[in-house]
Amino acid sequence: MVRRTRLFGDTEDDEGVGGSSHPVLKRYRRDFPSMTSWEGQREESEHDGSEEEYQEDDDELEYQEDEDELEYQEDEEEQEFIADNGYDEDVYIEDEEEEPNYEPIGDEPINVTLNDPGVFDCPICFEPLTIPVFQCENNGHIACYYCSSKIHKCPSCSSPFGSSRCRVIEKVLESSTTSCRNSKYGCKQTMTYDKKREHEKACMHLPCSCPHSGCDFVASSRNLYKHFDTNHVSSATKFRYYRDFSITLKKNERFTVLQERNEGTMFILKNRVIEGVGNAVRLNCLQPSFMKESYYKLGIKTNGNVLRLQSYTKSSPCQVYDGPPSAMATFLLIPLDLFGSSDELSINLFIWPKGVKPPIE
Repeated sequence: MVRRTRLFGDTEDDEGVGGSSHPVLKRYRRDFPSMTSWEGQREESEHDGSEEEYQEDDDELEYQEDEDELEYQEDEEEQEFIADNGYDEDVYIEDEEEEPNYEPIGDEPINVTLNDPGVFDCPICFEPLTIPVFQCENNGHIACYYCSSKIHKCPSCSSPFGSSRCRVIEKVLESSTTSCRNSKYGCKQTMTYDKKREHEKACMHLPCSCPHSGCDFVASSRNLYKHFDTNHVSSATKFRYYRDFSITLKKNERFTVLQERNEGTMFILKNRVIEGVGNAVRLNCLQPSFMKESYYKLGIKTNGNVLRLQSYTKSSPCQVYDGPPSAMATFLLIPLDLFGSSDELSINLFIWPKGVKPPIE
C-alpha cells in the first residue's frame, strides 16, 4: 500500500520555508508493511501448508490400512482353503507341473542296440539261440536244445543240464526283432531272434562267390549271374534247357562254367583226378544249398566206349574246388586211357530246369 505524505505543512495554504513567495516543497514516500504484518502472513501460509500435508498423510494412512485389510482377508481365505483341502493350492499346482510323467508305455516297442549280438548265441556251438533254451542246474549257464541234449553237462561248471528252461531268455528271444545277416546282399526281411537261424538257412539272398579266377565278387545268386554275364561272358559255355550240347573236357582242368541263356543260372562241371584210377566228373549248380536241384545227363562216346550218367545237381553257393569226391557222391568215372594222347575228350550234356524230373531211361 502506498500513501502520500506531505512533509511541510498539513495543507497547501501552509507556508513553507522562505515565506509565501516560495512554493511548498512536497515529497512522496512508499510505506512498507511492518514486521508484524510479515510474520502474520508467514504464519498464515505455514498454517495452510500444514493442513495440506496433514491431508496427504491421512490419505496414505487410509491406503495402507486398505492394503493391510486386503492381505489379511487373503490370508484368512488361504487358511480356510488349507483347512478344507489339506494342502496349499499354489504349492500343489507347482508340484503337479514339475512332476515327471511316469505313465506306462503299454505295448509300444522300444529300440535297443546290442553292442555284442553274440549274447543271443549259444555259448557252445555259437549258433543263434532258438526256443527252447536250457540252463544248467547249479549256475544257470544256458545252452541251445541241441547242445544240452548232446553234452549233458555244462562246459563252464560241469553242472548237469536237466529239463530246466531259461524262460527269461526265451521271452527276450520272442520279443526281439532283428534283420537278416544277408541284408547287405539284398534281403529286406526282419524276424524275431528265435526265427533268425531258420530264416537264414532258407534265405534267397545267401551269398555266392564268383567262380572266375582272381575275381572276389560275392553276391546273391541272382546278382552273381548278372555279374558273370556282364564281366566274364567269354569264360562260360552257354546252353539252353531241354537241348543237347557238348563241351571239351581237358584231363587236368578242374572245372568248367556253364550258364543257361534265358535264366542265367550257372552250373559248374567239376573234374577231379583220382591218381591211378581216372577222372571223377559231376555237375553242381551255383546257388544256395537249399534250392531245388536240376536233373542232368552226361554221356561220353570214344573209341567204341560209351559212358552215361543221369543224376541231379548238388547246390553249392561258393566252393568250386572241394577236394576229391566222397564215397557217397554221385559222379561219372572216366578211366585214364579214354583221354588218349591229347588228354582231352568230348562230353555230351542235357540239363532240365529246376524241379523238373525227367523220365527214367
